[in-house]
Amino acid sequence: MSQWLKTIQDKLGKATPAEPKQVSFRERIEQEQERQRDQMKMVNQRRGGGGTLMPGESAEAASLEDRRVLASLLSWKLDIKADYNEFNGNPAKIDGYWFGVKRYWKFARQEGEEEELSYKLHFYRRCDQCRALVPTIELGDYLEIKEATRKQTLEGQNVTVHKSTARLASYLNDLDSGRIDPYCPRMCPSCKKLIKGGTL
Repeated sequence: MSQWLKTIQDKLGKATPAEPKQVSFRERIEQEQERQRDQMKMVNQRRGGGGTLMPGESAEAASLEDRRVLASLLSWKLDIKADYNEFNGNPAKIDGYWFGVKRYWKFARQEGEEEELSYKLHFYRRCDQCRALVPTIELGDYLEIKEATRKQTLEGQNVTVHKSTARLASYLNDLDSGRIDPYCPRMCPSCKKLIKGGTL
């Protein structure tokens, strides 16, 4: 560059093009957290309040639906035939084991999709101190069951849903042998005391 042009640029205060700013990992995480918070705000506004209840759904109706879905997931994933009307609540005790469902929102991944309420089947353990039930290993997702039912009824396909019996047996064997439970929190969410074998 000519000296006279450089002198004029310096006098006019024309800055040289800046290098693109390097964004740190922390900044990227914070930006993603902010984006997700904004997405949740929009979703909650559309749902009319937030939480995991459907718009206009009462606590009684939600409890009934949770028990119905629990019975369905137990049937599909563990071959346990149970009537949801016999459950006292969610989670429910079956043959000495506690199973329950937890609600979650599946967010839209593509344009035109809607977010959808779904459920995950969990095995529950009791806290050693307060005896509260704590969800641990996930054994199934209701979206898988809905898709299998749709294929069977609408398309006439014979669909096989992967069972979780072997996974649960392996998990229980690990607990019986004294291994640390990778699915159980270290502290009880209820009494805030240590849970033996918990890690999360």
